[in-house]
Amino acid sequence: MKIDILDDLVEKYDLNASLCPNRSRHWSNQIPSDMMFDHWAQFYSKRVAAKHFGMKYPELRTWGPTECDKFYRERMLDNEGQIIDLYKLDSSDSAVNVAFGTTTGEVLSVFAYRWDQGYSFLDYDERVQRGIDLLGKKEATRVAKAIRELEELEAARDSLIENMEKVVTSPQNAARLKGLLQNSKISFSDLLDE
Repeated sequence: MKIDILDDLVEKYDLNASLCPNRSRHWSNQIPSDMMFDHWAQFYSKRVAAKHFGMKYPELRTWGPTECDKFYRERMLDNEGQIIDLYKLDSSDSAVNVAFGTTTGEVLSVFAYRWDQGYSFLDYDERVQRGIDLLGKKEATRVAKAIRELEELEAARDSLIENMEKVVTSPQNAARLKGLLQNSKISFSDLLDE
């Protein structure tokens, strides 16, 4: 069953359970259906449009899921697909309190996670794909940083070796080094890389 495959991916990649629908084994119907989350996302999209963009009820009244999704993606998300801070869910907003009624804090946190992380208006499959894509980008950034650090370390090592060769090959230092090695219990093989 497709939902089991998606649940497995959520576990495998340690994705947030807020991506999962109520039918997922991660929730067992403890949260409302995706239909309710979509309804709330439509409401909150219209709320933000009115509050922050000065749009009026006659225009917003005709907006359905497609228009709300388009507005959310084009106007409220940044280039990384995260909600712009100004449009994050404001749980102190009285209209939000009325819309969410007596839902639990857990349900509100699931909605806030989906809303703020750019997962609203997506189905389970799309949410998991987005989560894996974001994880891949994060991992690619981490690997690129590690490669840059390794290159810097190699350059520092090469510079050190070059400077050491200059020190060792100078006539004045060569005699000192020879004397030091003769008076120590270090063999030449101890100086070589393993």
